[in-house]
Amino acid sequence: MELQKINWKIFLKSEPAPSPDSLFQALAAWIPESPEVFIDVADYQHVQNGPLVLLAGHEVDFAWDATNGQLGLLYSAKQPLSGSHSEKLQSTLDALLAAAERLQADPIFDNELAFDASELLFIINDRSIAVNDGRGVASLPELGALMNRLFGEDGYSVATDPDPRQRFHLQVRAHEDLSLQALRGQIASTIGK
Repeated sequence: MELQKINWKIFLKSEPAPSPDSLFQALAAWIPESPEVFIDVADYQHVQNGPLVLLAGHEVDFAWDATNGQLGLLYSAKQPLSGSHSEKLQSTLDALLAAAERLQADPIFDNELAFDASELLFIINDRSIAVNDGRGVASLPELGALMNRLFGEDGYSVATDPDPRQRFHLQVRAHEDLSLQALRGQIASTIGK
């Protein structure tokens, strides 16, 4: 398997949820201010159980996503990624966490936006690469190794859904609360391992 089309989602921790309009404004500001090539921001509030706001880019998309009623920031890699599976997993997760930090710091949210860094959703957005068979991290040992390094071997749980109609996905929950900064520090310390 050549691991590509990696998606990560981090969930909202704070209540009440920010309005999609404020997310639209915050993400629109990224277009001229980011090193990434972002093309447009789209309002999808009319879509139920999916993205509410989408920042479309050439390499990556970010979405304020409400799939399964769980609000959060979704990172979607679109272009081929280079490196080992471990490097791809680490770099894409770090990109999501950096974006979450950037959103949290945006003055439009007045320090009221917070993400739960102890819960992550991992998706391979290509059914031809990975089958959702309920095997979890056994299907992708590099993901299990990364989670072990980030949270400790007994420091997290993994929820799977073996529905073959769904994309390969795992929901990872750490047993203790973590900040975005702490999780990014853990990723930085695992680079090259």
